[in-house]
Amino acid sequence: MDRDISLFQGDVFPASIPPRRPTPMLPQPVVSWTFARLAVAGLDWLMAETTPTLPAPISTTTKRRV
Repeated sequence: MDRDISLFQGDVFPASIPPRRPTPMLPQPVVSWTFARLAVAGLDWLMAETTPTLPAPISTTTKRRV
């Protein structure tokens, strides 16, 4: 298939993405996965995925979201 070349400014990056500067990654401590850590991480993920997000409450005096 023929691709539209005009969508891209450079060779790899689309025009909407600014160029990034390489930054060194700081070393992180190595932490072993225990059953307790796996259970907590799994529960945190499950709660984040299944908890409904509620809209911001509405002020009773101004009738606007706070």
